[in-house]
Amino acid sequence: MTESDSHARSPEDPNTGTFAYGEHYYATYDTAPYEHSELWSATFGNFAEGIVSRFRPQTVLDVGCAKGFMVEALRERGVEAWGIDVSSYAISAVAPHVAPYVAVSSATESLPENFPQHFDLVVSLECLEHIDPAQCPRALDHLTSWSDDILFSSCPSDFAEASHVNTRAVEDWVSDFAARGFLRNFAIDTSFVMKWAFAVRRSEDATRHEEIVRRYERSLWHERQNHLGAREVLAELTGQLEEIAAELKAYTDDDQSVTRSENIALHEELAAVYASPQWRAGGRLLAVPRALRRARKTPSS
Repeated sequence: MTESDSHARSPEDPNTGTFAYGEHYYATYDTAPYEHSELWSATFGNFAEGIVSRFRPQTVLDVGCAKGFMVEALRERGVEAWGIDVSSYAISAVAPHVAPYVAVSSATESLPENFPQHFDLVVSLECLEHIDPAQCPRALDHLTSWSDDILFSSCPSDFAEASHVNTRAVEDWVSDFAARGFLRNFAIDTSFVMKWAFAVRRSEDATRHEEIVRRYERSLWHERQNHLGAREVLAELTGQLEEIAAELKAYTDDDQSVTRSENIALHEELAAVYASPQWRAGGRLLAVPRALRRARKTPSS
């Protein structure tokens, strides 16, 4: 399951008291109905490209695979991918050539007998927030027993979706992985999935001090949001500058359609952008990589 399920509404099954992830659930995605389409092929194609280029796995298990789009995209790229999902409706709707590699199952259960029992990578995207909190430790035990590397994502703020019964902060998830001997793998950029996604890897040096990990993750989360916000502002300001510069370049000295006062106004607008706090903040942000590059070129004394 992916980020786009965040506003899908799923009626409660009166017989079981749990959410029925059936046709209604997949038909009411906020972005678009969750079905075979160019949108979802492109989305999971991008996910698969990111996984292959960053993790280079030969085998992958997708936990919460829904209709098998990730499994299909990875297999198209030469990866032996498998998937499990609790929805019998979703599994029944997978493409025929993907059907042998998916099964109705849960992260709280053992893997099907015909599946490999260990993988190069386990992927769990927007899945565990749907699991009963009482069952979550068992699910994490299974995820960490199926692979030494995990790509994980669970929205920390979507409480509006009624089926999200286990919405938690990123720091809590990372702390739980640390308690099982897994630490963040900072060598992997996971922003191609969601901004709150992360990768963890089994580590012999993994600290079991969950509170230390939790405090660190809390600080990292806020710093990352500040960084992403600054990048967005900088991109917007850069776009404004490009538009203004293009207008100025289009004008010639004998262009009678533009008065001198209008020309001056454009220059003043350009100067105001340069003088804005956002632009100065963006300039400081860009100065960091420039300084690092200069430092690399400067011989150490």
